[in-house]
Amino acid sequence: MKLALAVCCACILSVCNGQDWGSILSSWGCRSIQKQDCFTYGDHPECGTNGVTYRNRCDYSKAHCGDKNIHVAYIGSCSSTTVPPTGSPGGGQVGTGPVISGPDAVFDFFCLQLSHLPCENDLETICGSDGATYVNSCEFEKQRCTHRQLTITKFVCTAQGWSSQYSCRAIERSDCYQYGDHPECGTNGVTYRNRCDYGKAHCADRHLHVAYQGACSTTTTMAPSGSTSGTGTGTGTGAGTGPVITGPEAVFDFFCLELSHHPCDADLETICGSDGVTYTNTCEFEKHRCTHREITIAKFEKC
Repeated sequence: MKLALAVCCACILSVCNGQDWGSILSSWGCRSIQKQDCFTYGDHPECGTNGVTYRNRCDYSKAHCGDKNIHVAYIGSCSSTTVPPTGSPGGGQVGTGPVISGPDAVFDFFCLQLSHLPCENDLETICGSDGATYVNSCEFEKQRCTHRQLTITKFVCTAQGWSSQYSCRAIERSDCYQYGDHPECGTNGVTYRNRCDYGKAHCADRHLHVAYQGACSTTTTMAPSGSTSGTGTGTGTGAGTGPVITGPEAVFDFFCLELSHHPCDADLETICGSDGVTYTNTCEFEKHRCTHREITIAKFEKC
């Protein structure tokens, strides 16, 4: 895993030199799309603002990544074209629709076709406007697929946000069935079989929190992993009651109770804690924080 490039979120890549966040995210999407075999996405022509008909959104995206001035003029073949790139036919019927900006088109393609692919382990910490810390651009973009209003902030990440992101990576590898039936009601009205099931749901939607312990007051159909979907809002009375537990707190509690006894990987991502101790990696830092919640990340280097 790569070492963090700078103190959390203070400077990522060339942002410090004035490059805007949108350009960075668009560049990340381009890196993903360049690896794709566009032929597999079939014939769904789009007309570029350069008068070229692209076979599909994948072909168009590669063209935009090579020339950021190319946008989607409309869906469908161009009325007349110049010589298109390999695999992109020219000519045909004029389509209709508004101009779609290149970054939007590339991001839409990523969300529809690539967001199910596992992210690489690059460490390039990003702080989201939702207060969560994302390990890298890939994880941030996956979350933004369902929360388009999410942006990157330039403020230092909180230890809680970083904890949530790291704990999510640990929980996603867990078989939740083994943790039995200990229902919790989510703020989305869904009853989760146990904290593990809830944790996975929160990791996919950072706006989801625990409304109270116990099943939601009304449940209907089954949700994934043995959890049930209800019509409650998370404020009613279920099998148990209690205050709302924030997602990061719930996920971190699960990590400390169920996963912290597992050995850490040998990844080297040195962290300096606010206690003046240097930790080999995030895993070791998080294990120590299980019993010292007040500790925060001072910087991503030796103390």
